[in-house]
Order: sequence, then C-alpha cells, then structure tokens
Amino acid sequence: MKSLVWLLALTVTACASSPQTSSQADTKPAQADTEPGPECQALDILNGTCLVRAAYKVTEADYAGAEAMLDEICEPFFTKAVCSDAIERMLSPSDVLFNPSRALTYLDRDCRGFGRLLDACLRAAGIQTNGVTSSYSLEYDAPLDWQGWGLLPDPAKAVGSFARACDLGDDEACRQVALEYASGRHVRRDPERAYEIYRQLCFEGSSYACDEAYKLRVFE
Repeated sequence: MKSLVWLLALTVTACASSPQTSSQADTKPAQADTEPGPECQALDILNGTCLVRAAYKVTEADYAGAEAMLDEICEPFFTKAVCSDAIERMLSPSDVLFNPSRALTYLDRDCRGFGRLLDACLRAAGIQTNGVTSSYSLEYDAPLDWQGWGLLPDPAKAVGSFARACDLGDDEACRQVALEYASGRHVRRDPERAYEIYRQLCFEGSSYACDEAYKLRVFE
C-alpha cells in the first residue's frame, strides 16, 4: 500500500514540473511583413508637389530619393504632362534638377516602349545630335549626374532615334535617316536602305526625295 501511495505522489510531482507546450508558451502574435510605400502619392504627382520634393532631395544630397521620385513622376502609365515638366527641368542647366542623361533615359524609354511616342523620339534625337551643355557655375555640390557638365552628342544613337521617329511617320526624320545611310557619316553606309527611304518619300510627294533616289539608283 505504501508503495502505491509513493508511486502516485511521484507521478503527480512529475506532471506538475513538466514544461508548457509550445502552443501555450508562444502567445505573441506574428508581425506582418510590410513593404515601403511609394515616395509620392498620385495627388502629389499631379499637383507638382512631388517634383518640388525631388528638387529638395537633390539639395540635401539625397540623390537616391530624388531618383525614386522622378521614376514615379515619369512612370510609363502615368500622365505624360507631369513627366514632361520634369524632363524640361532636367534639361535646364540653371535648374537644381539638371540631369540630361536621366531625361534622355525617360525619352528613350517612351520612344522604344509599347506605346511609342513620336515627340519622345524627336526630343531624344535632338539631345543625341546636339548634346546638352552647361555654362552655369554649379550651385550645389552634386555628383556628375546632377548638375554636372551636361551630355555629349552621340550622333550614332541619334540615327536610331530618328529611325524610330521615321517609323512613326515623321518625314523629316526619314530624310535625316536616309541622309545618314547615303553618306555613311555616323553609321555604316547603306545606299540601298537610303534609296528605299527616299523612294517611299518620293511616292508621298517629295520632289527632293525623288531626286535623291534617282541619284542613288543611277550613280551607285
């Protein structure tokens, strides 16, 4: 009998001292993972507040923050008018947002993208042809991408932008592309390609293109 009582007491003691199960011990709720939201809300972009804030970030040397805001302002599916204002400032040498290389990135994207924009192609071609230089002294201690020395001309890339503008129906751009392929100044000379472009322009009523097509066919 004493052995039975002793065994029962030992069992009760063991149960009382056993650790809690994990389901009882882990009572803290799991924290949900949160992702950072956009730098600018849609209303901030539309009313120009985001662009002003981007300029402030440049003056504060927060270049990554300024770039993030500009990316949101010029997001491909957003309004082009707001992005156009940003690009104008990025191409203005006296502006704190002066950054022609970044402006060219947005223009080239819109020229190449699914909803290709003729104006973007022509503006990109103009920048690549002439470059963008700054004669102003720098007001802020910024790296070369921000208020730097500008952007050097790149005529070979300009031909590509003109070609895309030509595909979108701009006759002047077509004439520029044909001239480049006929002369071989900035791209490999290709008289046959130049002839095809001139011939198409001739069919559309350009007497100049007819003359140039004739010269290529007769003298080449």
